[in-house]
Amino acid sequence: MTSSSPPTLNQLIRRQREAKGYSLSELARKLGITTESLRDLEDYADEIDEAPLWLAKKLSFLLDIPPEQFFSHP
Repeated sequence: MTSSSPPTLNQLIRRQREAKGYSLSELARKLGITTESLRDLEDYADEIDEAPLWLAKKLSFLLDIPPEQFFSHP
């Protein structure tokens, strides 16, 4: 029996983006960042640690991710 660990924040961002039907470029445009920056946020867990607060707020709002997720991830 295997237990699955909860998704990392960057995995959650990707899952929520896909669930909402946003393409990388569409969500990047709504966030006011480049597609490459969003791709980095989704691909590398440490990128979210360096993201500014305004970006965390926008991600939270657009992707329905509770704000505390941005501060409580491992």
